[in-house]
Amino acid sequence: MTEAELFRRALIEGAIGGVMLSLIAFLLSRFWKEIAGRTLLAAMLFAAAGAYLGFAFAFAETLLRGWVLVELLHCIAFGALGLYGWRGNAKWLALAWALHPFWDFP
Repeated sequence: MTEAELFRRALIEGAIGGVMLSLIAFLLSRFWKEIAGRTLLAAMLFAAAGAYLGFAFAFAETLLRGWVLVELLHCIAFGALGLYGWRGNAKWLALAWALHPFWDFP
């Protein structure tokens, strides 16, 4: 499998995962409590940002110097957006999830 095919497959899997997460969050918000859907979205956002930080620590020896700090700042920024969206205006959660894919591109 070529690098382009792997990249395409990762994008498709990410899109499917995003649709499934959105659907589950919508159903939780609609049929149970609104905060349940927001909690799921915020928790998954924290997990996604934390995964980038974890990978930066795991591969710190092979990454550019200071990249762990960049990932830490990324984690803090997305964490703040997630918290604002969780307890405040849900638009902050939407913004964080809209910005999230851009972190994947080099």
